[in-house]
Amino acid sequence: MTYLAKEVGFDSIDDMANRVYELKKEMGMKLTLKDAGIDDVSFMAEKCANEPLFNNNTVKLNKEQLEEMFNNLR
Repeated sequence: MTYLAKEVGFDSIDDMANRVYELKKEMGMKLTLKDAGIDDVSFMAEKCANEPLFNNNTVKLNKEQLEEMFNNLR
């Protein structure tokens, strides 16, 4: 990812991520799960954990880890 960031003119991946975030704000896009109207992260984590395609994920996460991740996106 660092290679891509540098190839498109950024000093680092963090600079690229910050610019993407700023562009999303400028365009009025939803930036958090709360902005998107999602309050029940427990339900969402359970649905994701029980999704058969989730087993193909290279990083194995359980429902509690998913819920923590989603809470951090609120």
